[in-house]
Amino acid sequence: MKTIDIYTYPHGNADQYSQDTIVSFLQPNGRFTDIQVGELCEGDQYFIPEKELVLSTDTEIIDFLLKNQSKIGWTIFDSSDKRTSSVYSFRKDDLSKLTEQKFYTGDTPRLLGAFREMVTELIHNEEL
Repeated sequence: MKTIDIYTYPHGNADQYSQDTIVSFLQPNGRFTDIQVGELCEGDQYFIPEKELVLSTDTEIIDFLLKNQSKIGWTIFDSSDKRTSSVYSFRKDDLSKLTEQKFYTGDTPRLLGAFREMVTELIHNEEL
């Protein structure tokens, strides 16, 4: 996985963006939430998410999966509340998680979209 650069406001690149640009703010509980640059206060920790990836084509996805079938596995599982599910990818050698995309359980179009997003992320990830 790629590392992210976390900045402490007013340092970093926030001043190079418009006030309504979305950044990920590090909350006191250690989780990130999206806020606008204009909402940052001095001392806030944040990072600027990468631009959204362009989804891979069907051919790119199939080529990637075939080329990496010995290294990468994937599965679909339901959450404990049965309302959401996830498509999950992992390394076959040590079963470590690579990426996960959530969707509403039983929503086949969203499952397909989540799978496409997951594989696109894997394709664009520099480390496999």
